[in-house]
Amino acid sequence: MTATNSTSGNFNTNVVKTCTIKRFDTGAADTETSYTFPASTKRFTITNDGTATIQFTFVSGETNTEYIKLPSSTSHFEGNIDVNANLTLYLRCPLANQTLEIVSWS
Repeated sequence: MTATNSTSGNFNTNVVKTCTIKRFDTGAADTETSYTFPASTKRFTITNDGTATIQFTFVSGETNTEYIKLPSSTSHFEGNIDVNANLTLYLRCPLANQTLEIVSWS
């Protein structure tokens, strides 16, 4: 898979070499859990395949205070990620064992 983008009139090639697809279970209800993205992740999409709204953030301990809501059957995309960042997603859900599909590109 290859993707390119152009910025400021200069052609900048942003080649994606690896696509990782994970089915992730949120575990126990109202408990923060985490998913660490593969090294060098450049972009990702999270899809909520469960029935409950997921709360997620990128800072440990903030899934009950500063979070993004991901309702059932919706997706969230992040791109242009610093490949040197150690990216971890922290999640919380009011119902146990909800399933997310996490697709990342590096």
